[in-house]
Amino acid sequence: MSMKERIAHYKEELELIGSMGDETAVYTHVIDLGKKLKDNELSENKRTEQNRVSYCQFKLHVDKENDQYKAYSDGMISAGYAAILVDCFNNATPEEIAEVTTETFTEMGLRSLLSMNRANGFNQMVEMMKACK
Repeated sequence: MSMKERIAHYKEELELIGSMGDETAVYTHVIDLGKKLKDNELSENKRTEQNRVSYCQFKLHVDKENDQYKAYSDGMISAGYAAILVDCFNNATPEEIAEVTTETFTEMGLRSLLSMNRANGFNQMVEMMKACK
């Protein structure tokens, strides 16, 4: 599945959950996605200041290990959006990654759920993941 298809999948998922009328259900889903980070999280020795998403108020780190994007967060919602980005980037071609911008993720609708601080962290994480080698 390409990055665009992945984004469309998450958009559909979030819209479907949101259409059920329970505002907290979308947040619960994002938090549940974040729990999946623990299955393959960024190793402790890679959680450096250089890999820290400084715009996030929680501990959030992102980098590549073994040719896979990985993240770690101690915040529930930040872990959720990190899990979404890790999934999207790990399923993208190098060409898609080169072309992706923070605006690419606007169609997902996730930003409407994020506070200004979380949106800043989300945007910073996108840029950091693009820069990972």
